[in-house]
Amino acid sequence: MASVFRIHRPGTLVAHGAQADDLSAYMGRLIRLIPAEVLGVYQTLYGIFAQPPATRILEWLPVIGLALVILVRSWGTRDAGDGWSSVQWLAVGISALSFVIWVLVSGHSILGFVLPDLRIGSGLMVLWVFAIPYFYKGA
Repeated sequence: MASVFRIHRPGTLVAHGAQADDLSAYMGRLIRLIPAEVLGVYQTLYGIFAQPPATRILEWLPVIGLALVILVRSWGTRDAGDGWSSVQWLAVGISALSFVIWVLVSGHSILGFVLPDLRIGSGLMVLWVFAIPYFYKGA
């Protein structure tokens, strides 16, 4: 069941009989670029290990989450017929960076790095989440 996160250009979809609806296409890209499944797993595990603090696990949890985003999105953006050579690496990178931004804005650290001011991260998150699907149209 590959290609669940694969993003197709609107022209490609219209050529196959779909309607040219810009808002629908934008929302489809937005949903496919936000790694919600890994964010849910990360947040759940963080909550479990935060009380009492399991320091070693909490240090590596963002790295494990980032690895999961890369793994899941690589698998989910490949075209089933073409195998691993068809992975949409730019979409994988966008999802990975989205995860990193989300972790940092949550006040957590990644390999010791934290945002000096969470307001900067919040502004970056708003711009990133809404702008990227507008510019990235898929393969």
